[in-house]
Amino acid sequence: MKNAASEIEWLTFARAVKGTFFSKLVLMAVKLFISAVVARVLGPESRGLFVGVMQASGSLGTAGTMSLGEGLIYLISSGQIPKAKVFGTVIILGLLCTVVVLLLLALVFPILATLVLGELSSDIGDIIWYLAPGIVIEYLSVSAIRGCQAFSLANRLSILCKLILATSVLVTLAVSDMRIEDFIIAFIFSSFINSIIYLGCLFQLSAFKFGIEWGQIFPSIAYSINLHPGTIFSDIENRLDIFLVLYFLNPAHLAIYSIGVTVSGFLFYFVNSVNAVLFPHLSSKSNVEDQDLLRDTIRRTLIVCLFGVAFLIIFGSEFIILIFGEAYEESYLLFLVLSPGIVLDSLSRIMLSWMKSNRKVHLINYMSWVGFAINIISCLVLIPNFGIYGAAFATLICFVWRAIFVFSIYCKQHQIGFIELVSPVKSDYRFFVSIVARGILSFKGRLRF
Repeated sequence: MKNAASEIEWLTFARAVKGTFFSKLVLMAVKLFISAVVARVLGPESRGLFVGVMQASGSLGTAGTMSLGEGLIYLISSGQIPKAKVFGTVIILGLLCTVVVLLLLALVFPILATLVLGELSSDIGDIIWYLAPGIVIEYLSVSAIRGCQAFSLANRLSILCKLILATSVLVTLAVSDMRIEDFIIAFIFSSFINSIIYLGCLFQLSAFKFGIEWGQIFPSIAYSINLHPGTIFSDIENRLDIFLVLYFLNPAHLAIYSIGVTVSGFLFYFVNSVNAVLFPHLSSKSNVEDQDLLRDTIRRTLIVCLFGVAFLIIFGSEFIILIFGEAYEESYLLFLVLSPGIVLDSLSRIMLSWMKSNRKVHLINYMSWVGFAINIISCLVLIPNFGIYGAAFATLICFVWRAIFVFSIYCKQHQIGFIELVSPVKSDYRFFVSIVARGILSFKGRLRF
């Protein structure tokens, strides 16, 4: 039975997750608004090309940042980088990553020009370079703030910056010809504004000091580079279906597929909220102390995900038509294919936080390499034969592989069965009942006023 101290620890953890999750809900609403606007204004084919450009930029950002955000979270949470030197350290790492991203873009630009940019104006080839600094600064800044466990600040900044992006999109609608180039410029402009805001908050968090923890620059890079191969392959695995759908099919099919993936990804907002708090928390705890918290998190995440999937199955079709239009109605069937994998992958992401905090980097890399091989083979076989449904089944196969791998590692190490690990216990029911009860009491209290 848990003692009072562990119950208090869980409540503290749950409050941090709750604040992060509510901020993610706002972010989800804003992202949904932006996606709906782009989908309706550009239409399926142009939206598909827009998605291709943004996905390519995201992949280059992931490759060029070298997973340094994970290293920052780990070293800041464990006290190896003091808060007073966070700002300067982020600046140095940001400059390094920006150079790497630009070099990578120079290397792959001929491929992008053929696969994605060929059907667009030459202006996009010139402006895509400006996406790099904003992607790098936002990624490193968010990681550093979460490493300081300033979750409330990170949540507020995320909402503010996403609202700035939405405003840029609205202004673009009002003053431009509504070309793909105009929307990309809106993204670049908002990313520069957001970078300034993030850096300002980091400077304040560092007590307005420009200190650099030179002694931890190389340990941060070393930790991150060890993790980075797995991150790269995992990112490619997650985006590979997008590029292969664009290659084998056409931009309109990609637009429909991307909406199905977007709806499926709504559940990841909750899981990412949990991991945003869990990884820094586990990084500062001993391996023995974190087991109760980790297992509670797995069980309760599963319950939330099952309810979320059931809700989307019931209302997803009407939701897609209402928000995106009838042209994207087929996206609902893709969501149905992906939904079992979404639940499994949600739990896998929780386990990855445990693996990263315990420096099981080699296992993460192995999982990513094998997952990448499975995904590319599945996509090459299924997409030419079954179209966008083949891409969905290829993604589902990878989700199942990741879940089998991470849970087999944990269950073997801790001598616990999978069913025992994920089966709800009485404390889980009490936890959710208490949440509902507090929500009702809070609602009644507001009605009195």
